[in-house]
Amino acid sequence: MKKIRLPLLLSFLISYSLTFGQTTIYEEDFEIGSGWQQDWFLNSTDEGSVDNTNAEWAVVSAYTGGQVSIQTPFPFPHIDTIPDVPDQPIEVTNSPNSNYLCMRDGIALSQNVTCASYLRSDDNNVNIPSKGESRFVRTGFVNTSGYENITISFYWLGGVSPSNGGLYYTTDNSATWQLLQDGFGDQLDWTLATIPASVLDDQTSLIRFGFKYEIDGFTSGNYMDVENGFSIDEFKVEGDPVGSANLNENSTSLIQLYPNPTSNSLKIQSELPIEQIIVSNLSGQRIMNTSDNIVDVSNFNTGVYLITVATVQGSFTRRFVKR
Repeated sequence: MKKIRLPLLLSFLISYSLTFGQTTIYEEDFEIGSGWQQDWFLNSTDEGSVDNTNAEWAVVSAYTGGQVSIQTPFPFPHIDTIPDVPDQPIEVTNSPNSNYLCMRDGIALSQNVTCASYLRSDDNNVNIPSKGESRFVRTGFVNTSGYENITISFYWLGGVSPSNGGLYYTTDNSATWQLLQDGFGDQLDWTLATIPASVLDDQTSLIRFGFKYEIDGFTSGNYMDVENGFSIDEFKVEGDPVGSANLNENSTSLIQLYPNPTSNSLKIQSELPIEQIIVSNLSGQRIMNTSDNIVDVSNFNTGVYLITVATVQGSFTRRFVKR
């Protein structure tokens, strides 16, 4: 048989193992029927957050902005325009305009602008979110016991420096919160955040996660600024079963794919009983589920794909090339 020589980069892509093969421990897309109403607590006072009506966390599917009349004693009453919320990328469930979690402004809501919004001022006499305020939202309990290499991911946008959002966690039922990562600001388009969280590997205590949006002073010299409020979607916690990383290191001989690259079909040879085979694109979108060890890829577009083979001893993820 003629041996196919791949470019060095392509050979690396095929052999490199990604976290797409991780187990999903917890996820929330905020769609109707997902149960987020029972599992997420909006507008709590955790981590020093302020409970008032100037701003709120909400789950909405509103994307259209609008004009808002601002009645301020100084400099003068005027009109501000709340921008539309950008469409979500195709990777988000029910994109481009799905349900999402966001912070929105009280004055905008009073004038029927229901999308994510944020009106900010340095003047403490103005009845809009002013510097020093914060808002908090937290999840239900998440159990990472038995999992390692924990990763947190979510899509987000919004915020204006020096205000920013932060991701927190607690292992003592919200008594104390620890910052996992902050600085979520100045992002006007939906972007995917992927945060390693090994500090939460194999936790014996149940975990809650929370998002806090802190409103700080506006320092650019402008009296007021209008932006999309901090918005979040597709929150997910993933990990590897404890010990599976070592198993994957030795899995080259256990799981083999051929021919690779392929034009028509891909055969999976496994020394372990196969329970399920999942084919995904590089964005993690699931394309095919099967238990057949011969996968027909003749209708796939040319490119690189992921294949996850679930066996009785764990899951293994490989890349293959469709020519």
